[in-house]
Amino acid sequence: MEDRVYQSGGDRGAAAKPAGALTFSHALPAPPPRWFAESSDPVRSLTDAVDFLDEVSEPGIGLLYDFYHLWDETDIVIDTERFASRIFGVQYNDWRESPRCAANRLRPGDGIMDIPALLGALNRGGFDGWYDLEIFSDDGRWGTDLPDSLWRLPHDELIGRAQSGLLRAWRSATGTGMVDRAFKRRRHRSSAMI
Repeated sequence: MEDRVYQSGGDRGAAAKPAGALTFSHALPAPPPRWFAESSDPVRSLTDAVDFLDEVSEPGIGLLYDFYHLWDETDIVIDTERFASRIFGVQYNDWRESPRCAANRLRPGDGIMDIPALLGALNRGGFDGWYDLEIFSDDGRWGTDLPDSLWRLPHDELIGRAQSGLLRAWRSATGTGMVDRAFKRRRHRSSAMI
């Protein structure tokens, strides 16, 4: 299985290169309290993802750093700073203290993640890629009808609140009273997964 994953990753990276595109590797950790216990994905942590990139050895493939899947790993702040140059994109959101289902993510600042610590590590490590809002908040279409599903909010409101939460965390991480030029230069995209 792992050999097929590595081969597939290398094939995707090589195919993307002539088009000037990048492809991403994503870590899917196991419980507790994770929802992916049955996943056969050999990439389960940030260090697994870096090992995968080293094995594939293809410059067109990088790491997709998802707060939701990585935030509570042991040494995540140290490892994030150390491997920030390997990260092509960041998916941001927040973790509810007691998730009610797999699709119960929150806007940044509304949960228990130490988002300023993650952003600070990314910044110190030199990450200069995309930030992408990824909200899964089941409104019944995946089996759990959350009465406060973020998918029920108007998109502009959801994206505005999420971006505000991210910027507050950035200010906290960098100690600046306003968003500094380094963050403004970063490409930022907000899109609610619906």
